[in-house]
Amino acid sequence: MWSTYCKSKGGKKGARTAERRLYPLLVNDVDGPVDWSLLQRVHLGEELPPLGQPGKAGEAIRTFLKRQPTWQSIAAEAAAEGQELVPYSFRHRYSATGHGRGLQPKQMADAMGHSLEVHMGNYARFMTRDLASAFEVANGVMASQPIAESAADKGKPQPREGKSFKG
Repeated sequence: MWSTYCKSKGGKKGARTAERRLYPLLVNDVDGPVDWSLLQRVHLGEELPPLGQPGKAGEAIRTFLKRQPTWQSIAAEAAAEGQELVPYSFRHRYSATGHGRGLQPKQMADAMGHSLEVHMGNYARFMTRDLASAFEVANGVMASQPIAESAADKGKPQPREGKSFKG
């Protein structure tokens, strides 16, 4: 599936995003990944929400969602937690899920149709802050297995949390 929607690149006069392939990130349910097969559903004649006039799809989607009982229920839950549910929440969730599954910032920026700079400015909050786990994954170490000390480090004092270490 492709997006032919091209929007302003923000900050670059006249620059527009390019058409791009849309990549799904499957939802993980209790029974595993769920593939809604959007393209297949469209081919079978399932109607998409009305998109309104060109350039006004966001407003049309917002109106459509606000009329749906499921959306109203989720919005009420979010409000009870002091949060706001908006159609843009889908993009935020897409970014958070992609980063959580190990996709790199440039890959997510390309998939979402903006520059790396824009992505980092808007979506960096969804990237992992668990530095130790990230390095364990990079080194192929299971979280339950501590990283073995190198011979050069054996016997050296280890820094305490939050303290600098000069060795």
